Amino acid sequence: MKKVFVYAYMAQNLGDDLMVRILCDRYPSVQFYLYADNFYKKAFKDIKNLIIYSSEDKEVKFWNKTLKHIKKTKNGFMERLMEKCDATVHIGGSVFIQHNDDYSAFLKADEDLRKFSKKVYLIGSNFGPYKDEQYYLDYHQLLSTYDGVSFRDYYSYNKFKDIPHVVYAPDVVLNYQTDNSSNVEHRVLFSTISLAGRNDNFAIIQYWEVYRKFIQKLAKRYLELGYKITFLSFCEPQGDFYEINEIVKTHDFDCFKDKIEINNYNGNIEESISLIKESEIIVGTRFHSIILGWLFNKPVLPIVYDNKTLQVLKDMNLKNYASLEELEKVSIDDLIGNIEIVPSNQIAILKNSSKNHFKFFDLFINESGNK
Repeated sequence: MKKVFVYAYMAQNLGDDLMVRILCDRYPSVQFYLYADNFYKKAFKDIKNLIIYSSEDKEVKFWNKTLKHIKKTKNGFMERLMEKCDATVHIGGSVFIQHNDDYSAFLKADEDLRKFSKKVYLIGSNFGPYKDEQYYLDYHQLLSTYDGVSFRDYYSYNKFKDIPHVVYAPDVVLNYQTDNSSNVEHRVLFSTISLAGRNDNFAIIQYWEVYRKFIQKLAKRYLELGYKITFLSFCEPQGDFYEINEIVKTHDFDCFKDKIEINNYNGNIEESISLIKESEIIVGTRFHSIILGWLFNKPVLPIVYDNKTLQVLKDMNLKNYASLEELEKVSIDDLIGNIEIVPSNQIAILKNSSKNHFKFFDLFINESGNK
């Protein structure tokens, strides 16, 4: 049985957590290891081929303390774990964003994956946005040393396609095994984000108030049309749940209180996905709320807050969406009236193409017939 370390963004984000689950489900005969907080020992307890270590474990504390003195490193246990495994999979979406002018700490962390791993596979990412050309050049050099790289949008792929082991595939979450058998309610599910604190190189915090008012107006219009509303927080640590509670405080909702429901993802992946499956329409700001809406053949209205969503919409040739820059100018009724549903045959093609994310990792696993 091959042993593989999983390097992922473990911050209680529904989309990122789902990507890890999809990876483990795809390779039941591989032993995966994950370094994350204790939240995941409960959230992922049913994944039989995944062992989770946290900073609170006695073994982790021992090795971190010991190797700090010997190797002068802060991440001794994780480095030791990578060295013991047969490969590392770096899985995640927006993992290459130049948030600040000084990105040296992020680059070193990614370089360490290469340094301590026998093989490294990047799965499911997009690249950028970035400010400095040197950022791109540094990562081009680094990714050229990886054993396999997959990007989820053509923009990113085109920037690295000169590297032989780089491929494009639609988002990893399209590999999620869907079941469309549930009852659908006359309900609109809203996925929102908090713009608080997003004041880095791409400071979208400036649209905070405009975004909140837009969501309130859009939700009120759907309520007036007779729909129930579900607000689903994808990532509480990033402020989704707080933002939802601020949104629903408006007096515009006073006479609709019994038609509004708030849900918070707390590791309950299937329960949260069921809310999407049982809704009639998806209004998605979170990237993976859009992907999951498509998977379940829902009409989806994307709210574009960053480049990753915009690039995928361009790849899909979809025109009806609202971007942060245009929220004050768009017509609510026009958006509702022109909401798009991706044809099921196109979704089938995307799902099949999405398997290409695992192309190089498949080759590695199948070297010994272990899959």
